[in-house]
Amino acid sequence: METFFNRISPDYFRTLGTPVLRGREFTERDTGTSPAVAIVNETFARKFFANGEALGRFISLPPIYKTRRMEIVGVVADSKYRDLRAPIPYSAYFALAQDPASGSRSVLVRTNGSPAAISPAVRRAVHSFHPGIPVSMRSLSDELDDTLTYDRLLAMLSGFLGAAALGLASIGLYGILSYTVTRRTSEIGVRVAPGASYGSVLWLVMKQSVALVLIGMAIGCAVALALSRHVESLLFGVKPADPGTIAMASIVLVIITMLAAWIPARRATRVDPVQALRYE
Repeated sequence: METFFNRISPDYFRTLGTPVLRGREFTERDTGTSPAVAIVNETFARKFFANGEALGRFISLPPIYKTRRMEIVGVVADSKYRDLRAPIPYSAYFALAQDPASGSRSVLVRTNGSPAAISPAVRRAVHSFHPGIPVSMRSLSDELDDTLTYDRLLAMLSGFLGAAALGLASIGLYGILSYTVTRRTSEIGVRVAPGASYGSVLWLVMKQSVALVLIGMAIGCAVALALSRHVESLLFGVKPADPGTIAMASIVLVIITMLAAWIPARRATRVDPVQALRYE
């Protein structure tokens, strides 16, 4: 796995809210005439130094960098770099004042309000140094949205297909139970004639739907667990066999099943014993 090198200025980590776990952040005293220093993330420290003890150690850089040897003065918490799904990369940070580079610059601004509200002030501040510098601004949420576009589309498509499947299953279950109630009209009439209660007739129909959904859940969970490894790469922040997710899906299925079974079950409680026996 490659290592990402970043040139940053003081307060970079404080602005992003990245904790400095050991050592310190860069300060204004880290200049081109002071000893060269660097900061690394936890993954870098664990990989290249015993027990992750990187403070006071030195790293050497390729010839393209102005400063070749730097002392590590801080270790910061891991963070994602380009892709939320990618593993945490090795990251090293250098003081911009000690190793300036040509090209574009990114200025990070932290605000408690709307990013759009401070855009004019940021542009004026930048143009006060150089009026001809082009300035383009994007919020961190916009950057995250861009990286999650594919995931959002996939989630929407999966949700739509899941809802469609749930709807079809509900319609199918309703049809089966309605057909069952029709076939058992005489039986229900015989039960109602001696004085069977509303609850007993209701449960007579509902228990069949309960049995169907329990059998379906058992088979579905077994198949889902067997196939979950094939969708692991599409998941983020949740495991394929997450108990909470499986429990929530099961609860939703039970609720939908009860709703689908309610209409035929209620119709069964209204069966007229005389009509039922005449039908027989």
